[in-house]
Amino acid sequence: MKTMRVGIAMFVLAAVLLGALAIANMAPVAAQDAFVEPVTVQRTYTIYGPTAVTTGTVNTASPNVDTYGRDMSISNGYSSADVFVTVDGTGTFTATSTVQLSADGTNWANADYESPTSSAIATNTIARTQTADGS
Repeated sequence: MKTMRVGIAMFVLAAVLLGALAIANMAPVAAQDAFVEPVTVQRTYTIYGPTAVTTGTVNTASPNVDTYGRDMSISNGYSSADVFVTVDGTGTFTATSTVQLSADGTNWANADYESPTSSAIATNTIARTQTADGS
Protein backbone atom coordinates (compact mmCIF):
# COMPACT_ATOMS: atom_id res chain seq x y z
CA MET A 1 0.00 0.00 0.00
CA LYS A 2 2.85 2.34 0.89
CA THR A 3 4.52 1.58 -2.47
CA MET A 4 1.32 2.45 -4.29
CA ARG A 5 1.09 5.85 -2.50
CA VAL A 6 4.71 6.64 -3.39
CA GLY A 7 4.01 5.70 -7.02
CA ILE A 8 0.94 7.92 -7.16
CA ALA A 9 2.85 10.80 -5.54
CA MET A 10 5.67 10.42 -8.10
CA PHE A 11 3.13 10.35 -10.95
CA VAL A 12 1.41 13.54 -9.68
CA LEU A 13 4.78 15.28 -9.23
CA ALA A 14 5.84 14.33 -12.79
CA ALA A 15 2.50 15.55 -14.18
CA VAL A 16 2.83 18.90 -12.36
CA LEU A 17 6.42 19.38 -13.64
CA LEU A 18 5.43 18.54 -17.22
CA GLY A 19 2.48 20.94 -16.99
CA ALA A 20 4.74 23.73 -15.68
CA LEU A 21 7.19 23.12 -18.54
CA ALA A 22 4.38 23.24 -21.09
CA ILE A 23 3.06 26.52 -19.68
CA ALA A 24 6.56 28.07 -19.60
CA ASN A 25 7.12 27.21 -23.28
CA MET A 26 3.85 28.90 -24.27
CA ALA A 27 5.03 32.33 -23.09
CA PRO A 28 4.91 34.99 -25.84
CA VAL A 29 8.15 35.60 -27.71
CA ALA A 30 9.04 38.82 -29.54
CA ALA A 31 8.65 38.46 -33.31
CA GLN A 32 11.87 38.39 -35.31
CA ASP A 33 12.12 40.07 -38.72
CA ALA A 34 13.16 37.30 -41.10
CA PHE A 35 14.72 39.73 -43.60
CA VAL A 36 17.16 41.57 -41.33
CA GLU A 37 20.71 40.29 -41.55
CA PRO A 38 22.89 40.76 -38.48
CA VAL A 39 25.63 43.37 -38.77
CA THR A 40 28.90 41.50 -38.57
CA VAL A 41 31.46 43.82 -40.16
CA GLN A 42 31.59 47.60 -40.20
CA ARG A 43 34.34 49.81 -41.56
CA THR A 44 34.64 53.49 -42.41
CA TYR A 45 36.82 54.76 -45.26
CA THR A 46 37.64 58.16 -46.66
CA ILE A 47 37.70 57.12 -50.29
CA TYR A 48 38.54 60.50 -51.76
CA GLY A 49 39.93 63.22 -49.53
CA PRO A 50 39.34 66.97 -49.81
CA THR A 51 40.09 68.02 -53.36
CA ALA A 52 39.66 71.21 -55.35
CA VAL A 53 37.89 70.44 -58.62
CA THR A 54 37.46 73.26 -61.06
CA THR A 55 35.97 71.40 -63.98
CA GLY A 56 35.50 67.92 -65.34
CA THR A 57 34.91 64.52 -63.81
CA VAL A 58 36.87 63.09 -60.90
CA ASN A 59 36.81 59.36 -60.17
CA THR A 60 38.29 57.50 -57.24
CA ALA A 61 40.91 54.88 -58.03
CA SER A 62 40.36 51.13 -58.09
CA PRO A 63 42.16 49.43 -56.55
CA ASN A 64 42.26 52.07 -53.82
CA VAL A 65 44.65 50.61 -51.24
CA ASP A 66 44.98 52.28 -47.83
CA THR A 67 48.03 52.30 -45.54
CA TYR A 68 46.94 48.94 -44.04
CA GLY A 69 46.93 47.23 -47.45
CA ARG A 70 43.12 47.04 -47.66
CA ASP A 71 41.46 47.78 -51.01
CA MET A 72 38.80 50.33 -50.11
CA SER A 73 37.07 49.93 -53.48
CA ILE A 74 36.04 46.33 -52.68
CA SER A 75 32.90 45.70 -50.69
CA ASN A 76 33.05 41.89 -50.40
CA GLY A 77 31.45 40.69 -47.18
CA TYR A 78 29.21 43.75 -46.76
CA SER A 79 25.48 43.73 -47.34
CA SER A 80 25.12 47.51 -47.59
CA ALA A 81 27.09 50.72 -47.85
CA ASP A 82 26.43 54.31 -46.82
CA VAL A 83 28.02 56.95 -49.04
CA PHE A 84 28.54 60.49 -47.76
CA VAL A 85 29.62 63.35 -50.02
CA THR A 86 30.39 66.90 -48.92
CA VAL A 87 30.36 69.70 -51.47
CA ASP A 88 31.49 73.23 -50.67
CA GLY A 89 31.37 75.58 -53.61
CA THR A 90 31.46 79.24 -54.46
CA GLY A 91 29.96 81.13 -57.35
CA THR A 92 27.79 79.07 -59.65
CA PHE A 93 28.37 75.35 -59.71
CA THR A 94 26.63 72.02 -60.05
CA ALA A 95 28.16 68.93 -58.44
CA THR A 96 26.79 65.46 -59.09
CA SER A 97 27.94 62.40 -57.13
CA THR A 98 27.05 59.01 -58.59
CA VAL A 99 27.62 55.64 -56.89
CA GLN A 100 29.09 53.05 -59.25
CA LEU A 101 29.60 49.29 -58.80
CA SER A 102 31.99 46.83 -60.43
CA ALA A 103 32.39 43.08 -60.16
CA ASP A 104 35.96 43.12 -61.50
CA GLY A 105 37.31 46.60 -60.67
CA THR A 106 37.55 47.45 -64.39
CA ASN A 107 34.02 47.58 -65.78
CA TRP A 108 31.82 50.01 -63.86
CA ALA A 109 28.07 50.67 -63.92
CA ASN A 110 25.94 53.22 -62.12
CA ALA A 111 24.18 51.81 -59.08
CA ASP A 112 20.43 51.99 -59.54
CA TYR A 113 17.12 51.11 -57.98
CA GLU A 114 13.61 50.50 -59.24
CA SER A 115 10.50 52.42 -58.24
CA PRO A 116 6.90 52.18 -59.41
CA THR A 117 5.29 54.86 -61.55
CA SER A 118 1.65 55.16 -62.54
CA SER A 119 2.13 52.82 -65.51
CA ALA A 120 5.46 50.98 -65.17
CA ILE A 121 8.54 50.38 -63.06
CA ALA A 122 11.22 53.03 -63.49
CA THR A 123 14.97 52.51 -63.07
CA ASN A 124 16.71 55.38 -61.27
CA THR A 125 20.43 56.00 -60.86
CA ILE A 126 21.68 56.51 -57.31
CA ALA A 127 23.09 60.04 -57.56
CA ARG A 128 23.01 63.33 -55.72
CA THR A 129 23.21 66.73 -57.42
CA GLN A 130 23.96 69.93 -55.52
CA THR A 131 23.99 73.47 -56.90
CA ALA A 132 25.29 76.75 -55.51
CA ASP A 133 21.81 77.96 -54.58
CA GLY A 134 21.05 74.74 -52.65
CA SER A 135 18.57 73.24 -55.12
